Amino acid sequence: MSMRPDQDPSPSEERGDATEPPSLSALEAQLVQAEAAVRTGEFAVAYQALQASEAHEQLGARRQLVAGLICRSEGRSREALRCFQQAIATAQHFGQPGLQADALMQLAQEQHRQLHSREALRTLRDALSIREELGDVAGMVYAQSNVALILIALGEQEKALSVLQEALGSLKESGLPAPEIHVRANLGMLLLERNDVEEARAQFLKALALADHNGDPASRITLALNAGEASRQLGDLETARGYLQEALTGARHLSDLRLQAAALHSLALMHAAANEHKVAEDYLHDAYRLAEQQGDLDAQIDALLGLGGSLLGRHETLQAADSLSRALTLSELGSRRLKQVQAHLLLASAHEPREPYETIWHLRRVMELQGELSNESREQQLRDVTAQLEVESAKRTAEYERELREQAEHTVQAQLIELERGRLTDHLTGLPNRLMLSAHLDQVSRQAQPFTLVMLDIDQFRFLNDSHGYDVADSLLRLVATRLQEAVHPGETLARTGPDEFTLLSPSGMVEELRNRVSGALQGLTLGTGTSSVPVTVSAGAACWPDHGLRADEVRRVTTVALQEAQREGHAWRVYDPAQHTGPGLEQALATALSNGEFELHYQPVVDDPSGQVVSAEALLRWNSAVHGPQSPAVFIPLLERSGQIVRVGEWVLHEACRAAAGWGGVRVAVNLSALQFASGDLIGTVRSALDSSGLPPEQLELEITESLMMQNPTRTADLLDRLRSLGVGVMLDDFGTGYSSLSYIHHFALSGVKIDREFVRQLDTETRARGQVIIRAVVQICGDLGLKVVAEGIETQAQREVLREMSVSQMQGFLFARPALNWTPASWLPLEH
Repeated sequence: MSMRPDQDPSPSEERGDATEPPSLSALEAQLVQAEAAVRTGEFAVAYQALQASEAHEQLGARRQLVAGLICRSEGRSREALRCFQQAIATAQHFGQPGLQADALMQLAQEQHRQLHSREALRTLRDALSIREELGDVAGMVYAQSNVALILIALGEQEKALSVLQEALGSLKESGLPAPEIHVRANLGMLLLERNDVEEARAQFLKALALADHNGDPASRITLALNAGEASRQLGDLETARGYLQEALTGARHLSDLRLQAAALHSLALMHAAANEHKVAEDYLHDAYRLAEQQGDLDAQIDALLGLGGSLLGRHETLQAADSLSRALTLSELGSRRLKQVQAHLLLASAHEPREPYETIWHLRRVMELQGELSNESREQQLRDVTAQLEVESAKRTAEYERELREQAEHTVQAQLIELERGRLTDHLTGLPNRLMLSAHLDQVSRQAQPFTLVMLDIDQFRFLNDSHGYDVADSLLRLVATRLQEAVHPGETLARTGPDEFTLLSPSGMVEELRNRVSGALQGLTLGTGTSSVPVTVSAGAACWPDHGLRADEVRRVTTVALQEAQREGHAWRVYDPAQHTGPGLEQALATALSNGEFELHYQPVVDDPSGQVVSAEALLRWNSAVHGPQSPAVFIPLLERSGQIVRVGEWVLHEACRAAAGWGGVRVAVNLSALQFASGDLIGTVRSALDSSGLPPEQLELEITESLMMQNPTRTADLLDRLRSLGVGVMLDDFGTGYSSLSYIHHFALSGVKIDREFVRQLDTETRARGQVIIRAVVQICGDLGLKVVAEGIETQAQREVLREMSVSQMQGFLFARPALNWTPASWLPLEH
């Protein structure tokens, strides 16, 4: 690294004096001092040492290490990574294992800051191995401390505790004082994560005293920050303020952006707790800016979570959801599960007033993540118990395992009760509310077991409410709830889902029996007004899965239709009748459509932007009925699925699409698979048959499956996708973002790419564009890491196209480029003008 332009030559250089060049050992000592100088913000000293040692190859590893530290301090993360990697290679070349271990430690820190924490753990294991070979106890303890810090961030607290205990044992044997600072600091961080805040502060203060004793001001600043945060959590705000201000001042003196961001974050939380949200948000914006400048993704997550929480405190739910969505995306990319739990809980609150389904999804993810964390904790404890009690009987171990399981289940259950209290129940009747019912309904529909949904509405309730007042109307609602609860059987769910609406979810498919039971419970229902009794009637609509719909939202929709019909008639019970809504004879006509040649395939191209070249085309099924004319896929495809004809029609689609694509000169064809096709026993055979009969090369065929289909049976799905990949056939995940799979989950499946759902593309033109951009960026980044292609569908405007371009999405599909067309071929494609 050469001298910076703003550095003046020394007086000796101006005079041209001949001085004795410093020795190699003296130059190396200068570089060691330069490392310390970087940590104290004295960059001029570091640059001078780098310049003085330029001509000495043997010092290359040390120079690259110092250069990496400078790059990190200046927020140039990628350059820092490159410098540390070069330092490792150079040290290995010159046989300098100590320097190699130092560089590995710094590389691991940078990897962890960029959320590549598993990779960082592997790097630290390499460093630890070298330290062990050298017999460097202090170096081993430093490496173990860093391992523990990363494990804490990953939520693996038991493993972190085990590593720190091992490090403390090494310290007791060696009597080394310096590394003890780091061990106690990290032990404090672990205790803080476990909510043992008092003990955490005690560890921080012990480490702080050691730093003062050793004359280590840089460590003192970090420990003042930690002690301040612990004091804040204990409510000792004056002590917290003193430590945090000391940390902020010291971090600014050292030009340490990371510590500045952390101190600002803790000060912000202190102000937010005092309802000084504007001040807190200013601090958090500054903390996020510094973290982003330095590339510290963990600090970015913390700042975004704090900002989201503060905005929620001011009821700015849209802004809060934006910040929290960004925090969740970063947490998922870095496998920060504890942070994911925080983000999901806050997002559930942010979405509750406007988007109840989003709230349900976030609460479900909280349950899943807490279950995963509890399971891991239990498994680690069991491993420890096995190691410590090898001489104990199997009965003792089994008893301990049972106790642990009960403790974990009790913890999770308590958390779930806390989540549900006030959020998932109706305050007036005590029944589950719409959110809870939606969660149950979604769960039941995914179990693929028949169920019936009944919606009941009190006739003329608004009139009763206006005539007799809220108190009398509330009494009526409680009475209806009590009557219905008496009729509910085990396994059924009764919820209040509207002002005067109740919904019953039953695993029974016996609609008439349900009708008799509910009608009997409500027979003779009256509204007592004090002076008289007013008869009250109820209308009801019912629908069944799978007869009336294959998805939960579809069953809910048709149940609403049935209820509306009952209300029009007044005091009636109606079961949904598909024949009344699909047109007379439509199902009969559909039964012969394939043999009559009434199905057609229309193709819509997927275009590479900005080149305008077609890379593939999606085959879309259309029905032009000889009797009823053209029919919407939204109408006839559910009928095909319900009747089971979708498998036979799907085979025709696959063969016809392959036949057409065989003449496209290498352009791929994409074919959608239905759930019944995917579940059929001979999907692989059908694919082979279509390829063989058409002569289409396997790599020119892509099959598209949805998230919900993929997650119905993940083990079987993974096996099928592996077999399709072995054939050379690609599989795309369609409508990504609408189902239940996590961004970090898709690497378990042999996919060739994902198609971003059109809903997120649509949001790019709406007020919720920020949320859509966050999700799309996350998909692009993780798919890039996994080597998967990304296709955006539903592009209809030039503005959407431009935003997607900026986010590095190059493959696009939508009306902006072309509408689906019969007899489409790549040769007929006219590219959109750039």
